[in-house]
Amino acid sequence: MLEETEGVADRKGYTEEEVNWYLMPTLMHLPPGWYAIAESREIPKGKLVALERFATNLLLWRSSEQLVIMDDRCPHRSARLSLGKLRNGAVTCPFHGFEFSDSGACTFVPETKNPAPNLSVQTYRVNEHDGMVFVRVGEHSGEYPPWFDEISDDFAHSTLTSVWACHITRCIENQLDYAHLPFLHGSTIGGGVDPSLSAEFELSEEGIKVYTNRANKKTFFQFKFPNIWLLSIIPDRLLLLLAFAPIDDKRTKLYLRTYQRFCTFPLLNNILGWIMNWQNKLVLKQDEKVVLSQSPSSSMRADDERLYPSDQGIAFFRKQWKARMQKDNDAGVGESQLCRLCDS
Repeated sequence: MLEETEGVADRKGYTEEEVNWYLMPTLMHLPPGWYAIAESREIPKGKLVALERFATNLLLWRSSEQLVIMDDRCPHRSARLSLGKLRNGAVTCPFHGFEFSDSGACTFVPETKNPAPNLSVQTYRVNEHDGMVFVRVGEHSGEYPPWFDEISDDFAHSTLTSVWACHITRCIENQLDYAHLPFLHGSTIGGGVDPSLSAEFELSEEGIKVYTNRANKKTFFQFKFPNIWLLSIIPDRLLLLLAFAPIDDKRTKLYLRTYQRFCTFPLLNNILGWIMNWQNKLVLKQDEKVVLSQSPSSSMRADDERLYPSDQGIAFFRKQWKARMQKDNDAGVGESQLCRLCDS
């Protein structure tokens, strides 16, 4: 079981039925989209992996055909399916032995020795790309997850993870804010950075791209909706990727990958990856302390903040985030309603 998985109902006051049968992107102030929620390596074949995302208990496992994401709840008596076993390509409930296929159908009930057509577990549309697991949320999500063309197969990468006790929007906005570098990161990556520099912004429905050096268009950072970010440090040689996985409205898991072409031999790559992760951990710790001090936790409720020119990307992010939420609201998903993940 992954470390951040905890019961949801006791913390938030929702009923178990609400928590386990529905996902709540609108209540969490999340728009629709393909969300990166985990790494493929976290779901090995033959294992049941319990994972909390979108304030909902999910179960991830691999059938012979595909990666499966389903509700971590047996529709018979509400037991956690993740406590059960994989048998004959199906999930077996630990309580009464009901079996569920990778489509969520109940294929066997021990006491009747038959399938149960009236019982099923909600499953969700999933896509894996470059070892990242994406799940589709909402109706206006597109056919495929977003990704970055700058990342190719000949890069080696290492991953650092960190769980921050704040809403996903604050985590994302921290990576859109370059003006804080000399103040918060003066001892690491921000030494010598001029906070008055004039950056160039490219703003679109797809995301936000920022060139902090107008003379060098090959170094930049870019955010793609709804939750991935890339920093081009040395073009074609050194990149950073961040995915912001929403655990609930108060916690976000960060997946920070360092992509490099300097050394791709496995053993040396592991050593270099460890060094880079250690450096990145120092930077993240500097960020985390200040980001967690921001209030309210969700920046979508920070209407009294006064933004400056360097915050142009943040202002656009907030506008687009709300517009994307409204698009789903107009389609019939209101903020007072619980919203399922899209499985079509």
